[in-house]
Amino acid sequence: MPLSTRPANLPLAALPLAVLLGAFAIGAAPAARAADIEITIRNVRDGQGHIMVALYADEAGYDARRQSAGCMLPAAGGAGESGREVKAVFVGLPEGRYGIAVYHDLDGDGKLGTNLLGIPTEPFGFGNDAPVRLSRPGFAETAVTLSAVPASTSVTLR
Repeated sequence: MPLSTRPANLPLAALPLAVLLGAFAIGAAPAARAADIEITIRNVRDGQGHIMVALYADEAGYDARRQSAGCMLPAAGGAGESGREVKAVFVGLPEGRYGIAVYHDLDGDGKLGTNLLGIPTEPFGFGNDAPVRLSRPGFAETAVTLSAVPASTSVTLR
């Protein structure tokens, strides 16, 4: 008995059309688009330690400090002797808005150093150079929109 995957009521001539429509349906499915961003971190005053960059895909993640992407860069990689710049590049992120937070981990302990009052003792900055008043700026102030067109922004450490 021969095996066949063709439905009994589908004429043999219709198979190429059905295959073509199936391929079109697969191609028409919404695909996640990738976005790239280059972040220039300015005012890196010291070549020791690492620059820690965090991206947050939404406000809830930003508030919970649950980063969506991040990287650690050697601070010594910058150019010049004072006020150096270091670049972080993220490739292939899903399109959307991302809050950005950066700090210079001078002592290499992997966390932002603070004093007894919780005031940072290591340089830090936020996307869009959002101002810091009495607390960390909100997600909307630090967020950058990523789309299919590569984006760039800068963060000045203070």
